[in-house]
Amino acid sequence: MSDTPSTLSRLCIWQQNLNKSLAAQLTLLNGPIAAQWDIVAIQEPTIDHRLCLTKANSHWRVVYPTHKFTLDATPRAVTLVNTKISTNNWEQIPFPSKDVVIVKFRSAQGACTLINIYNDSTHN
Repeated sequence: MSDTPSTLSRLCIWQQNLNKSLAAQLTLLNGPIAAQWDIVAIQEPTIDHRLCLTKANSHWRVVYPTHKFTLDATPRAVTLVNTKISTNNWEQIPFPSKDVVIVKFRSAQGACTLINIYNDSTHN
C-alpha cells in the first residue's frame, strides 16, 4: 500500500481476539502479517500491567481507546495501523469507552471508518 492519499485505494484488515495471550500476540506480530495486512483489530490484547501498554513492533502504530488513560481502565480493544500508511491518511475518532477504537481513513476515493469493538457478551 502506498502512503499517498491519491493511491490509498484498499485496506486489508485482520481481526482477532487474542484472549490476553502474550504468545499469540507475539506470533501474530512477528509473522508475515506486516507485509500482508494494513490494519490489525485486536480484542483482548496482552497488556503489560506495569506500563499499561500492549506489545507491538516497528511495523505498527498502536491506537488505544481514546480515554485509555483518563478512564484508568485496561483497554480490551486496540487497533494496529501499519506504518506503511501515512499518518496524513488517518485519524482517531474520540469515543468514551475502553472497549471501542474508531479510526477514520481518507483517500482520493473517499473515507472509511473502522470501528473495533470488544463485546463481553453481556451487552448489545
